[in-house]
Amino acid sequence: MTVPVFEFDGCDTAKMMNRVFAENVVDLLNKFEKGSPEFDRGFVHTSVIPHEGTCYHDYAWTRDAGRGIMEAARMGSTEKARDAIRFFMKNKNAGSHWRRLAAQRKSMQQDVAGNSCEFETDGDALVLLAFYNTWKYSGRDRALAEEILESAESVISWMQAQMAQCPVGRLVPSISELSGNPTFNARKVYAIYPNFHAWLAIGATAEVAGFHGRSDLEARYRTLAAELEAAMADRLVAGKILGKNGRPVTNVDEGCWINGIDENGLPFEHSVWGLT
Repeated sequence: MTVPVFEFDGCDTAKMMNRVFAENVVDLLNKFEKGSPEFDRGFVHTSVIPHEGTCYHDYAWTRDAGRGIMEAARMGSTEKARDAIRFFMKNKNAGSHWRRLAAQRKSMQQDVAGNSCEFETDGDALVLLAFYNTWKYSGRDRALAEEILESAESVISWMQAQMAQCPVGRLVPSISELSGNPTFNARKVYAIYPNFHAWLAIGATAEVAGFHGRSDLEARYRTLAAELEAAMADRLVAGKILGKNGRPVTNVDEGCWINGIDENGLPFEHSVWGLT
């Protein structure tokens, strides 16, 4: 395995970062599956090796995998990144997009991935950003772009449909942790973190389309990204939402992002974990 080398210099803390970063790079690249009877090539483990207690080796989580693929691509491990995005292209376990968990060990008796949260929007968006970064750091390859655009279309169309159904402006809902509620009966929340990532992902995919002459897709995606940007600025900034007394109904300073809003357009700012 070829491992990229970065060198920090300066104070003792900076020099210590050489060891920390080197360990983290090896750990990250070891998460990428080479292919085995239990895991197809390109599967991205969240925990590198199986261990006792809470362990995520058997699962490919969209959020974790998306971030990992992005970093692998940016550091030059584009072959691993290409294998990984092709794995995700083949494993849209929610039909048009991915569930919170995209895949699991084949021999597991319980279908954890299939029964996981229907969607975690930032996970979907981060996988699309993994597509984009893999294309970018693979030299903007045309053949790879065609694969990406074909696969990304259903995900972005799903996001567009979610925006159209939003009762409080053209925002994308999310379920799970970064909506403010990680339990399986979590409400849909229109939160800044997943919406911001969706905006980045749609715009990035528009760049892929434009670079390879798909002006139709580029125009559609850029329009969609602009609508999402306007909705975030209008609905997810403190001071825009007023109560019956005409005063802001949030503790966040005016002009700052709030965590999100619920289906009634009211701030959703407090995480709920189970009954806590």
